[in-house]
Amino acid sequence: MNDVFKLKYVKLYADEDGETHLKEEEFVMNSTDYSPPAPPVWVAPRTRATGSTVVAFPVGWYGDYHPAPKPQWMMILKGTMEVEVSDGEKQTYPAGTIAFLDDKGSKGHISRNVGDEIVVIMVTEVEEL
Repeated sequence: MNDVFKLKYVKLYADEDGETHLKEEEFVMNSTDYSPPAPPVWVAPRTRATGSTVVAFPVGWYGDYHPAPKPQWMMILKGTMEVEVSDGEKQTYPAGTIAFLDDKGSKGHISRNVGDEIVVIMVTEVEEL
């Protein structure tokens, strides 16, 4: 087992002017004895969570420009979401996508269910970074 594993995720963030953008980032995960006596696994840096929930979006759901209410990790468990940020970039994200949303107080982003099934997302709110 290598000592390091890198995991990519999408970051939705706001700049100083309140414009929102998307970029790809990655965790550097280190080999750790996370739950002995089980063998080591790769573990990402810890973030202090303040709440967690599961959200389901009906087929055809559309959310016009809105910011995330607080910094949060989102993991798409089922379905496909499209996200458009205020700089005009638009991306489609399938199940398995991990994203960090940090656009509170900005122009926000548009999100929509673009598939033919309900989208299910696990949301973990975190402290301000």
